[in-house]
Amino acid sequence: MSHFYAEIEASHRKVNPTSRGFKKDGLTAYVASWEGRIETEVWHDESAKLDRFRVSLRPHHGKGKSFLLVEGVVGTTHGLDFNKAQVPLGDLVTDGGFEGPLSDRG
Repeated sequence: MSHFYAEIEASHRKVNPTSRGFKKDGLTAYVASWEGRIETEVWHDESAKLDRFRVSLRPHHGKGKSFLLVEGVVGTTHGLDFNKAQVPLGDLVTDGGFEGPLSDRG
């Protein structure tokens, strides 16, 4: 049974494309422009019995830089260090969510 799930919510397709990942493999997805891409990885840390994530900037077709934005444990905001980012990330809201340019999408 799949442990991780990904969905593209905003696209021109009538049906949202999805992907699944198992605990032993994790799941990596990215969104790109001609200036670079944002990559999100999720995996299960068996030794700690936790699901972890990492969000990074990565090059795309030779443009952009590699840079770790944030990593942490899925389902919690404890221990996150958003000061690593060199770009404005928006404002964190009190419930641990994110308020930024895409937050009004639902």
